[in-house]
Amino acid sequence: MSTFALFKNKLLSVVPILIAVGIAAKVASWGETFSTGTLERHHQVVDAANAILNDLLDAETSVRGFAITGDEEFLGPYKAALERIDPDTGALRVLVADDPQQRERMKEIEPLITKKFSLLREGIELRRNSGLEAIVELSKLKRGKTTMDAIRGLIADMKAEENRRASESLNLTWW
Repeated sequence: MSTFALFKNKLLSVVPILIAVGIAAKVASWGETFSTGTLERHHQVVDAANAILNDLLDAETSVRGFAITGDEEFLGPYKAALERIDPDTGALRVLVADDPQQRERMKEIEPLITKKFSLLREGIELRRNSGLEAIVELSKLKRGKTTMDAIRGLIADMKAEENRRASESLNLTWW
C-alpha cells in the first residue's frame, strides 16, 4: 500500500471523530445559551418580585411611623413606594407573560397589592382624623398583616418556581 493510501485511510478514520467533536461542541454551546438566557430571566423575575416586596415594606414601615408619631414626614417613603408600585408590578407582569403558572400568580398578587395600599390609605386617614387610638384598633383587625402574608406567600412561590427552573437549566446544561 502506498504512503498516500495510508495517509488517506488515516485521514478518513479521523474525519468522523472531528465531526462528532464539532457536533458535541455546537450542542454544548446551545445548552450554554439556553442556560444563560434562562438564568438572566430568572434574575430579572426575582429582582422584579423583590422590588414589589420592597415597595410594600417601604410603604408599610412609613405608614407605621406616621401612625405612631402623627408626623407627615414619615409618609415620604410611602409616597415614593406608591409611585414605584405600578411600574414594578408592570415589569414583573411582562417578565412572566409567557408563563401561564406565573401569570396566574400575578393575577392573584395584583388585587392584593391594591388592597394593601387601600388599607394603608385607610390607616393614614384614620390617624389623621381620629388619632392614635383609632389606628391601634384598626391594627388589631390584622387585615393588613393577612394581606401582606398572602402577597409574601405568592411571591415566595414565584421565586421558588424560578429557582427550580434555573436549577433544572443548569443541570441540563452540564450533561
